[in-house]
Amino acid sequence: MSIKRKIGKAAFLLVFRKSWNSILNLLVMMYLARELDPTSFGLLAISSVFINIISNLAVSGIGEYIIYYKKEDRIEMYHSAFWLNLLLTVLVCVVIIFTVPLWSNFYHDERIVNLVYFLLIGFFAEMQSVVPISIFRKSMEFQKMIFLQTIFNTLIGFSKVGFAFFGFGIYSLVFPIAIFQPILAIAIMIASGFRPRLHFDLHFWKPIVAYTRHIIGGRVLTRLVNEGDNILVGKLLSLQELGYYTLAFQLSNIFTNTLLPIISTLSLPVFSNTPEQQLKDNYLKMINLISSVSIPVLLLLVAISEPVIVFFYGAQWMPAVVLLQILCLFTIFRSITSPTSAIFSALGKPEIGFYYSLIFTPFFLLSVWLGSYWGIVGVCVCVTAMRISGGQVTLYISSRLLKFNILEIYKILSPYIISSLISSIVIYLLFGGILPLWFTLLYSTILFVLVYVISLRFLFKRSLIDLANMIIGIVPSLRKAISKILFIQIA
Repeated sequence: MSIKRKIGKAAFLLVFRKSWNSILNLLVMMYLARELDPTSFGLLAISSVFINIISNLAVSGIGEYIIYYKKEDRIEMYHSAFWLNLLLTVLVCVVIIFTVPLWSNFYHDERIVNLVYFLLIGFFAEMQSVVPISIFRKSMEFQKMIFLQTIFNTLIGFSKVGFAFFGFGIYSLVFPIAIFQPILAIAIMIASGFRPRLHFDLHFWKPIVAYTRHIIGGRVLTRLVNEGDNILVGKLLSLQELGYYTLAFQLSNIFTNTLLPIISTLSLPVFSNTPEQQLKDNYLKMINLISSVSIPVLLLLVAISEPVIVFFYGAQWMPAVVLLQILCLFTIFRSITSPTSAIFSALGKPEIGFYYSLIFTPFFLLSVWLGSYWGIVGVCVCVTAMRISGGQVTLYISSRLLKFNILEIYKILSPYIISSLISSIVIYLLFGGILPLWFTLLYSTILFVLVYVISLRFLFKRSLIDLANMIIGIVPSLRKAISKILFIQIA
């Protein structure tokens, strides 16, 4: 199978899995948000932050090295990487067990200790899947992996509802992870055919560590950026405010979190197998494809944020509406800049991401601290402003590495931004007021899509044709359908 067909098949499978997970999480949250208070979600966020930051100190980058490695002795390297990953995972778990009481005292809530212990079970199991999953990714054979992940994520989601229904409260958010994640890890190991041999091959460890040290540093700093706002909001404001912030952040990223894992899963193997002279074209095509979808989806969410919050989560979550609208603006740029880290790794320069994060992190955390003086809304404004600014820097760095003018990226984005703004204005003018929530959500979404496509068709026809050709290049069978739907002739 050609690399293009593999990309198309992998993208379809990943979109299916992530789309189903997003729908499932939305349905699960519809119930949990009515059963649990915002403070419960704040506690879960703080507990997850603790594990995420410490784990990134040790176990980041091994999967990327497996994908990057191309020598004949790669099988021996897989086994060596497994034992190195296991050793580092054990060390992380030991550190977490002995330090989590301090974290709990910092936020004055003993429940954090128990939450972290249950999350730690899932973390340890998940880390044992790193090598098998990386082998799947390297060969771009995703079917078995996606099937298993979809089944078990569904079980975890429904189990959260079940535990909440029977009165387990906040622990309904962590019990299913501790139960099903170890079973999933075993299933993935069996499906991959990988069986770790008791041969450590320690000479592989040095190059693995050399490759991953910048990835680890970059991801620790990135994690501080991604989670630092949670840490500061929970401490400087309150866990209840953190609950509102967490829900708004998750909802603003619901599309991006569906898209980004697909991009990160596909982009590194794609870029690694692309001749360097073609990297620029593939990178710009990926940005074009991402922005054509992420920009309209997120601006639609801005336009209908209030009915979305009230309909799915209940009126008690109304304080999250403004937060959602602000954060959606940053997630637009987060999605657009998502392929840049894969470019750095594919060019063998993962240290760029590390140095960027090293400079960006203190400024970001300072902005969150300053924003907290104006409450949670001030935090959201500062977070959005800093992340958008940082995104422009990474786009500029990637343009310099690939030797093109950054204005080419803005030229790609402009048709989608303009068409989406036109669509947002139309639905705001037509559907504001006293209409039922379900009617507002359904018809405003339909109208937004129609106005968006029509705007592209008549204002930016060339961009629409280029986008259609990219999609057809990945999935040729869609040629006739796209031509008929968009009323355009595709060569």
